[in-house]
Amino acid sequence: MTSDPVLMGILLSDYVIREHGSGKFSLIGTFHVIHAQSFPFIANQFFITILLTNLPAKFDQMDVVVRIEAQKSGHVLASATGNLKLPPESALPPDFVMQLPFLIPQFAIGEPGTYYVNVLVNNEPLGKRPFSVVRISPPPSPQVQQ
Repeated sequence: MTSDPVLMGILLSDYVIREHGSGKFSLIGTFHVIHAQSFPFIANQFFITILLTNLPAKFDQMDVVVRIEAQKSGHVLASATGNLKLPPESALPPDFVMQLPFLIPQFAIGEPGTYYVNVLVNNEPLGKRPFSVVRISPPPSPQVQQ
């Protein structure tokens, strides 16, 4: 009996570093809100790391897509893709958790609001999470007294 992969988490961060030797990931600058002073604006590149479990013990390949979507329109603002392949002799334990970081390139955001990270595996929606884009006020200009 086969079952579908399970999405355990979606994390947003400024950087991801993979440690030499241990292979551990360090996520630097995790966040859930993007701040902008004006709109439209260009969001800096960042990483989306997804955590997948309940993967088939053996599989030839899996196509994974992460997309940034506007809540109101469903319009895709940015995306990144990956193709997972395991060597034929590999087998994953049932509780194995795979961490997959994706670099999201710069993209334009037209207005403040709620946006979604949507994850698809083999073209099937697996899960999503919201994040906010908010307007911040610029710092006040210094007052010069004469």
